[in-house]
Amino acid sequence: MNESGAAARDVHRAFQDVRQRVERFEQSSSPSVVLSNEATEALNVLLALVSEGGATLEVLRAAGWLCWQRYLVLPEGSDHHHLEVAAQLLHPVHQENPEAVPAELRTAFEGGRTDAAVMERHEHALDLLEEFQATGAHDVLHRSVNLLRSTANTNTLMAPDHRARCLSNLSYGLRVLYDFTGEPTTLHEALNAGRSALACATNDSDTRANILTNMANALLGLHEAAGESDHLTEAVELLRTAVDLVEPGHPDRVLAFSALASALDSLADTTDSFSALTESLACRRAAIEACDALTGSPSDHGVDVAPLWSNLGGDLQHHYALTHDLSLLWESLDVMRRAIEVSQPGDPYLPLRYNNLAGALAGMFDETGDTTHLDHMVEARRAALMYTGDGHPDQSLYLSQLGVALLDSYRHRTNVTPIAEAGPLIRRAISLGTQPSRHPTLLSNLCILLTLEYEYWGSPDRLAEAVKAGRESVRTTPRHDPRYVAHVANLANALARFAEVNGQAVFAEAIEVSRELLSLAPRAGAVRGHHEANVAMLLALAHVRGGGTETLAQALSAARSAVRHTPDGHAALAMRKDVLGWVLRLRYQSSKDRSVLLESITCARQALMLTAEHAPQLGPRLSNLAGALLSLFTETGDDTALALAVELSRRAAGAVPSTDAYRSNVLLQLGSALESLAADGAPPDLLNEAAVAYAECADSTAGSARQRVRAARNGALVLMRMGRSAQAAHAVETLVMLLPQALGRHLDRGEREHLLADMPGLAMTVGGIMVAAGRPERAVELLEQTRGILFAEAVDGEKGLMALRAADPELADRCEALLTEFVALDRAASTAQSPVH
Repeated sequence: MNESGAAARDVHRAFQDVRQRVERFEQSSSPSVVLSNEATEALNVLLALVSEGGATLEVLRAAGWLCWQRYLVLPEGSDHHHLEVAAQLLHPVHQENPEAVPAELRTAFEGGRTDAAVMERHEHALDLLEEFQATGAHDVLHRSVNLLRSTANTNTLMAPDHRARCLSNLSYGLRVLYDFTGEPTTLHEALNAGRSALACATNDSDTRANILTNMANALLGLHEAAGESDHLTEAVELLRTAVDLVEPGHPDRVLAFSALASALDSLADTTDSFSALTESLACRRAAIEACDALTGSPSDHGVDVAPLWSNLGGDLQHHYALTHDLSLLWESLDVMRRAIEVSQPGDPYLPLRYNNLAGALAGMFDETGDTTHLDHMVEARRAALMYTGDGHPDQSLYLSQLGVALLDSYRHRTNVTPIAEAGPLIRRAISLGTQPSRHPTLLSNLCILLTLEYEYWGSPDRLAEAVKAGRESVRTTPRHDPRYVAHVANLANALARFAEVNGQAVFAEAIEVSRELLSLAPRAGAVRGHHEANVAMLLALAHVRGGGTETLAQALSAARSAVRHTPDGHAALAMRKDVLGWVLRLRYQSSKDRSVLLESITCARQALMLTAEHAPQLGPRLSNLAGALLSLFTETGDDTALALAVELSRRAAGAVPSTDAYRSNVLLQLGSALESLAADGAPPDLLNEAAVAYAECADSTAGSARQRVRAARNGALVLMRMGRSAQAAHAVETLVMLLPQALGRHLDRGEREHLLADMPGLAMTVGGIMVAAGRPERAVELLEQTRGILFAEAVDGEKGLMALRAADPELADRCEALLTEFVALDRAASTAQSPVH
């Protein structure tokens, strides 16, 4: 190949590359298309051909247009050379075909231009920008930005304020383009255009405030993209100046205050500056005042009032979250309702406003306990979802939030309808997916659902899944995120239940998470009381599992504080009184301090008085008070306390359904109270009633094996007391059958030892009753069986599974899995003995 042929091919490749870049820039407005090293190399090849005098009009046109486009995107001061080259290259093209050159150059070639002509084209560019904002048509956006560039960068002696306006609107258009493309170079171009506009504008220019606002928007975009605090600080200062420049009564004053408030919100989020948040709140109020000062309707000035009210409501809620000033939360409710009221039909932000209103209502319920706020919250969540169509990016969030609202409603209602509706909503939200930043919220909501489903249906698998979802939610939520506290709270609640079912090993994590939550809670108020009550319950359960007196002292302190921080009339006050009463009973059991027991009885009575007649918590709270009164009878021999304990235990048995695992505790306590009341010479029907209660408990699969063993043993002893030895023998058979389940090998070592110590003289009871029933041979069999079970479980409960694993590892794994599931189910039933509901 000769040199001339190679050079011709190089020119052809360069010409094709330049022409394609010109076309691509018209479609994308991307500076990199015309400023890259490859673009420069191709242009230089064509310019070398021009200097040699061998360029055709097509080459001149391609090279001239590329120089013109480079002139448009380069900052002022470094663009003039490209304008001169473009004019030189395109002048011959204009002579041949005037329509083939940029309109600005065509006007210059034909004898100059006027400001009016330029501004007319500029207004057309703004019309195109409005069209894009209404339709979302990307090609319209690119046409608008290119036209704004051409009118802003004209090489004429325009009036300074006209040129300033053109440059300022170019800055705004480029900011819009960045929101669409995400290309940082566009932001730098926008900022440079803004600085050039500021340099052109006269001191008394009406557009100076707009220039500052557009510059600030570019700086805010750069801060979002790169995290530079200097950009944010400069943006706030520019916007403060813009506010001062706008006269009262001018519509731009509304926009200036709103823009400053948004920048201050960003500054507060970035620096944790409370003063910035306070100034932002003042700006939100000032924006509404400026709107009220407008002549005529705000819509006459192009001002949409709804976002002003909505943003004020958001700032009020944020301020409340930091200060816990309830008056701010009340005000936010009124403001958010006002934002919805003034929203236009079809407003795309209407779902968000309903969702924000629901958030404020949830906070108000937490503070006041007024269930009316719960009902209104559910209505607001439903409205948010109703105004969100299929495919909306927020649909999954609103589905999940409605589900949680229904769960909150379920917790304070007597029917299960809300939880049945909530499950499909929350699971559908997970299946739809969402943007990564919102996924932790969906997981946390799933954690709430699964925990409540466990509490209602008793499936350990649901509880394990709840903890898994809660842990992942907390792990993926930044600690400074406002949602972090709620996500930790949901995990803490799931872990509390999980610890009850899975033993001492999980308590440490549950208590650690709950204490972290307490450190994040406000210093006072019902919200803190909620977290303190959770910590108290966990510490008390840990004490029951062998946590020591120090753990109990901490539980009592947290329980007292929870009650102290809960105002009268709050829906959760009964539960927190119940917690305190239970912890006081535990304290009495270790201290035998009668004053502690009397305080426990007082708390239990108060909790019961605050409980509705048909509430699901009624049975457990009746039983709690009965248990405290039984302790008082044991301490003092007060027959009145015993009689009242029996009456309350009977009512509790009538209030707790047969499918509820807690019923086993109620029946055991009823049997014990009746036995105490059935003194020598008492009517036999009391002992008969006790035997019936024990028999139901022993036969109930809802209760734990440990509870059933105790009921069978107590029932057998009552039957012997009544002279019914044959029935007593049957109860003993049941006892021995249940014993292996009650002493399962999967229990923690401490738990197994605790259960073994809890059954003193069990073998003697079994043998004695069978002999009394006239069945000595069976007595020997059961005695040996009982002793064997106790010895095997205490000494070597692993050998059977080890032998099976040696023979068939796969079968051993299946057996171990089934045993684990069985023990989890049994624990779930046995932990219903915790009397707090």
